[in-house]
Amino acid sequence: MRKSKLIELFSGLSKEELTELGKFLRSSYHNKNEKVIKLYEYLKKVHNDIVVKYPFPENIDNNELKVLDKEYVFKKIFKGQKFEAKRILDLMAKLSVLVMDFMVWVEVRDLDLESDFIYLRTLKKRGLDRQFFQIANAIGKKIQKMPYRDAYYYNAQMRLNKMIYEHPSTGKLKSEILSLKETVVNLDHYYLYNRLKYNCEMLNRGKILGQEYEEENLDKILPLLPENTSPIFEILTRSAQTVRKVNDENYYRLKEIFFENLSQIQPIERNDLFIYLTNYASHRIHQGAGIEFLREVFELYKLGLQERLVIPNNRIDESIFLNIIDLSCRLDEYDWARNFIEDFKQYLNPNSRESTRKLGLAKIYFSEDNYESTLELLIKVEFKNVYYSLVAKGLMLRSYYELSGYDVLFFDFCEAFSKFLHRNKIISEDYKKAYLNLIRFSKLLYKAKTTQKLTKPQLLEEYKNIQNMASRKWISQKLDSIK
Repeated sequence: MRKSKLIELFSGLSKEELTELGKFLRSSYHNKNEKVIKLYEYLKKVHNDIVVKYPFPENIDNNELKVLDKEYVFKKIFKGQKFEAKRILDLMAKLSVLVMDFMVWVEVRDLDLESDFIYLRTLKKRGLDRQFFQIANAIGKKIQKMPYRDAYYYNAQMRLNKMIYEHPSTGKLKSEILSLKETVVNLDHYYLYNRLKYNCEMLNRGKILGQEYEEENLDKILPLLPENTSPIFEILTRSAQTVRKVNDENYYRLKEIFFENLSQIQPIERNDLFIYLTNYASHRIHQGAGIEFLREVFELYKLGLQERLVIPNNRIDESIFLNIIDLSCRLDEYDWARNFIEDFKQYLNPNSRESTRKLGLAKIYFSEDNYESTLELLIKVEFKNVYYSLVAKGLMLRSYYELSGYDVLFFDFCEAFSKFLHRNKIISEDYKKAYLNLIRFSKLLYKAKTTQKLTKPQLLEEYKNIQNMASRKWISQKLDSIK
């Protein structure tokens, strides 16, 4: 039952929606099956367990999810009756359909403009012309009050004017039909908005995946852009140009108008545009732009946290969380990083919150040369994400290397780490190779610094021949320290 569609649907309901669902199910118009209501009431009681633990890890103890065992639930619903899998599965299917109907109802209710358009179409269909034009006028005023001049706005304007123009009572042969003209104008705006938006996404994906994209398409779009419209058109244009090529002047102008007009951009689109900014600044770091853009990305993330651009749906991605800590450490912003962990750990996935918090704190300890604390923190942590496990083990290996008198522990850990890599079937070959090279070269460095049997020229020659290696910058620093 825990892998069923019904449980997945329930995991997506808030507490308020769960209460509303009860009212929805108790309406005889929607449901007349009392057993459906009983199953709902049971799942409502265990809803907190579902939300906190979902998606359920594969290795979760069955006792933790006993409340979602089909036979256990059957006994709660059909008291005193013999278990029949078909009966509980049929009941789950019926409730699933009703939950989906409820979700659609909530969506239409919350998007009141959609219900307005449905009502307008109904009035036209029934020939209620006077009310049709009254409601159309009211919808037009409502659209003008919308906070965002985005694709949804232009689409709403286009739909309204199209419905007015296509109404039988609208004279088609008048010399000036505003509804037709407005339909065409808003259709252009709607198309260009989306064309620019997805052009940005295609360029960005192409850059990440190493795929070429026909850049001349952007040059064809730019002359079509409307004048004196929402700033979002300039933001989207500059975003595309930022993804397309290096131009710091364009980047800083984009950053300026983006944050100036943040309130005019839909929250979900703010996040995408913010990613283009951080990607550009990060790319400049990799190009060797230096401390200016290292500080720039750090300040960008601080603004992103302030405006909740990196916390969509009250959840911060683990990779972003750890990346912010990495940036803080590179800039020696250790106190800020500690405060960040405490203030924002609540937005991490509950299933991996504690392990991510400890990994972030370990990164700070390691950057402060506090290697013993790094080891103490990580030695008993288990990671659900195998790649974060690699990061942690890499930190531990480097900590053992840095500490004096840890010769046996260092080589024992290298051996255990190697076995872990060879036996793990999830880790990609590239990652395995990178970390195996880190282990091998760290052992060479350790021998060189303790026994001096290896010379620096020998190590440099070996280093040049290794293309794929984790923690390469740290290895380079340790190599420089060898005399």
